[in-house]
Amino acid sequence: MEVQDLGVHVRIAVGASIGTSLMILCARAVSRWPWRFNAGSDDFAAIFATALSFAQGVIVVQAALLALGLPPGTMSQDNISTAMEFLYASNILFVTVLYASQLAITLTLHRLSHDKNDLIFSKTMLASTGIFFFISFILVAAERNAPKAELNRRQSSGILARWATISAMTVLLNIFTVIQSIYLIYNLQMTRASKGKIGLGFGLRLLLIPLSIIRLLSLRKSLQNNDFLYHCAITEVFVQVEMCYAVVCATLPCLHPFMDAAQSNMLDLGRITSATISSSLRPTNDYPLSRTSHSRGLPMGLPKQGSTGISTKISTTSEQDKSSSTADLIADDSRVIMVRRDINVAYSGANTP
Repeated sequence: MEVQDLGVHVRIAVGASIGTSLMILCARAVSRWPWRFNAGSDDFAAIFATALSFAQGVIVVQAALLALGLPPGTMSQDNISTAMEFLYASNILFVTVLYASQLAITLTLHRLSHDKNDLIFSKTMLASTGIFFFISFILVAAERNAPKAELNRRQSSGILARWATISAMTVLLNIFTVIQSIYLIYNLQMTRASKGKIGLGFGLRLLLIPLSIIRLLSLRKSLQNNDFLYHCAITEVFVQVEMCYAVVCATLPCLHPFMDAAQSNMLDLGRITSATISSSLRPTNDYPLSRTSHSRGLPMGLPKQGSTGISTKISTTSEQDKSSSTADLIADDSRVIMVRRDINVAYSGANTP
């Protein structure tokens, strides 16, 4: 029975992964136009993740041309050694792409609000991402010391344990990312449909969990076979799928269908003056939610659709001067309006005949 060349599957998976990543990056670039005002740190993190995924795919293709997925006995020992080195480098890039995509989505959430509690959550997530990446990098780097000839025997359990640890850390980050997105929007005055769209944009990242489990199961099966390089080709296909989906999920919340839902209500408030709210604020490199300071107890947003003749007023109250009607507002060079006192937003609407 002729043994199938699995390297072909690897090359097809790499091509599909690179193509999809580049298309989603182009979609992100379109949604960010004009870049001068809308591009931010999360966009650069997404570009970095896409570039690394491209480099990882190129390295994996080189390994597939040498030995990865080729029928046993058809490649020289030099090709096997070189292919193992390529796989080692691709594993490092794979882990880096996962955390770069996580960094992009965390920075997106960080840009969505300047609320104190939201900022604490975002900074905690950023610190956790950095710490987990450092641990994961060390775990992957330890594979270089694994004896190539005994890879499927003594070292198999250690390799599987290291990758399981890395997957567990990325799963935790994904779960907390979704929790943070829910916390960000749960108390805002928005329609359920709008909240659902925004939550879906972040929640789809949870599908990385089953993809990670499938990759681990495939790796365990590969490690149980004597011809590791041959059977590892299927694992590499799952690696490409997971990596591509991570890059895609870093951009999904930034696409027009999700951002339009966010901007349909309170997230589209413009520049605040001492008496009115206008929409004359020039675009900034923050999302609309960060243009206003708000508290969790105060539902922000425009009245339900159908109201006309809407006028919005801002008044301030304090224990020291409850009769004051002038908003204590300060504007800085970043065009972000900071409200020094508690604000009461009163809406009045009159239906036109």
